[in-house]
Amino acid sequence: IEHQMRSHGAADAAERLRSLRLDARWTLAGPSWDALDGKLVAALKEGSRSVDPNPPTSALPPAEDPVIGANRIDVRIEAGRLDGEANLSIPSLRFSRRYTAPDWTLDGELMFSGRLRGTLSAPELVGALRAERLSLFNRSLGWRLRDGRIEARFDGRELTIDTIRFASADGAVTVAGALRLSDRPANRARVPGSDLPVEGRLQLEARRLPVPLGPGQRLLLSGITDLVAAGGELAWRGRLRADEGLIELRSGGVADLPPDVRVLGDPAPVLARAG
Repeated sequence: IEHQMRSHGAADAAERLRSLRLDARWTLAGPSWDALDGKLVAALKEGSRSVDPNPPTSALPPAEDPVIGANRIDVRIEAGRLDGEANLSIPSLRFSRRYTAPDWTLDGELMFSGRLRGTLSAPELVGALRAERLSLFNRSLGWRLRDGRIEARFDGRELTIDTIRFASADGAVTVAGALRLSDRPANRARVPGSDLPVEGRLQLEARRLPVPLGPGQRLLLSGITDLVAAGGELAWRGRLRADEGLIELRSGGVADLPPDVRVLGDPAPVLARAG
């Protein structure tokens, strides 16, 4: 009964998120973008609520009128410097299907609470990001990640990931580490394909994680690897082992592995000569 109530609640929340609107009020003045003074208040609300078509210019969204949870930003600006609070509470990420590939489905609850600081040209976040009951499903591959959880912290230009964890079948994958926004030197030319704006290291630990290779084919992988971002590029280093493998044999013949999968020790195929 509890699972059904949660499912119905998530479906209702996803339906309500489709009718969101953003209400914002601001007063800004100054000689340039970097020297503005004023205030900005914005909140997410449900579109079904009535709206005054001619609200007073001094009116601000009331604090007790969130869409679902607290979704509000309240920022004061003084000489281009920011000081404010930001709160976000999204009970269902199902709406993200509009922005992902058709085969992928993401759901779960996302929350952020913290402060906004820095400048208008270089804003910074300080606060905690948390996600619960995450699920990720790929229909074409039959790959399902469940019981997902994220615990992370923003501190200016740095993001510390305490844990990102997903379970799948009897296995699991965990990610932890830190990333920091990097500044590209003014004399450094932009290089296509190698201009990642972050630096840092993430450790990925897999424990009997099912990885589909195609219909009827999969590997169970275990091991510890590192994702290293440096110099505008991303490298994946480490060691993984295959605990188990499954290749389905069909009546039409043996299923082929994808071309980017190579079995060590497998002799190279010998091509038959014509004639």
